Amino acid sequence: MRSVALVGFAPNTIRQARTTQATEIWSLVWAYKYPELPRIDRLFEMHPVWDIAKSTKSEYVKPREHWAWLRANQQIPVYMTEQRPEVPRCVRYPIEEVTDMLGGWTRSGEKMRLFTSSFDYMLALAIYEGYDEIEIIGAEMSSSSEYKYQREGFAFWHGFALGRGIRVKQHAPTQLLYKPRRYGYDGTQMVFRQDLERLARNYETQHRDALARVQFFEGQLSTAREAFTLYEGEDEQTRQRLIEHIADKEQRLREERDGLALTSGALQAVQYLIKEIDLEEPSAVLWNPFETVITEVER
Repeated sequence: MRSVALVGFAPNTIRQARTTQATEIWSLVWAYKYPELPRIDRLFEMHPVWDIAKSTKSEYVKPREHWAWLRANQQIPVYMTEQRPEVPRCVRYPIEEVTDMLGGWTRSGEKMRLFTSSFDYMLALAIYEGYDEIEIIGAEMSSSSEYKYQREGFAFWHGFALGRGIRVKQHAPTQLLYKPRRYGYDGTQMVFRQDLERLARNYETQHRDALARVQFFEGQLSTAREAFTLYEGEDEQTRQRLIEHIADKEQRLREERDGLALTSGALQAVQYLIKEIDLEEPSAVLWNPFETVITEVER
């Protein structure tokens, strides 16, 4: 049986790469820096790293080092979007053949294609080359990260592999495509989740408005205090009016901060319930809505 392990860098399951019995191990980008991988039989670099490496910005030091490694590498085949003569082991990804494998067409008359991540390309190639088993290691595509949009492509190719009779194996404690509750059979109904989503959107709007009001009255209070300092030598009546003005702004700011705290708490509660429905292990740690605003009002 031919099997391949596709390895990403998610810390909760990447350690499984050490004990995989797969025939081959494929990984991506700078996987050679990860000691959890006992070897790499194929590497996938589907980004235009040759362009990124041209930048002299300090934040691009890692791509520059990676490009240098790719040019020096003599052992591992590297699949890229195009044939690059600078990379000795470069292999042009067979995008046409893999796309033709789908055999479908879009409404606009184009060939069907769905590639949202490097993992999609690895999955698709493993299917195209006829592997009997595909092992997924170190891939999460968490919904709370920038990888959320990539789940769609991964789910498609995962299902395509199953439809081809390929065994797809994942390791606990991964949550990738794992939903123990079945819609309509187990647990809370999705209509309740949709209600919570509407509530969350309403509270998000209220939270933004409340935060804007807090920041407005912070500015008003700061201006009032500056005026009090400026007119400190004026008559007692003027000083008294300024004191009353400051007191009024302080009171309004306290009220708005109370309102912000309420909307923040309500929003967090609804988001907690949504994650609970989705079994995403919601955190019990509450975020502080006043981290970017004044937390104390001093006269």
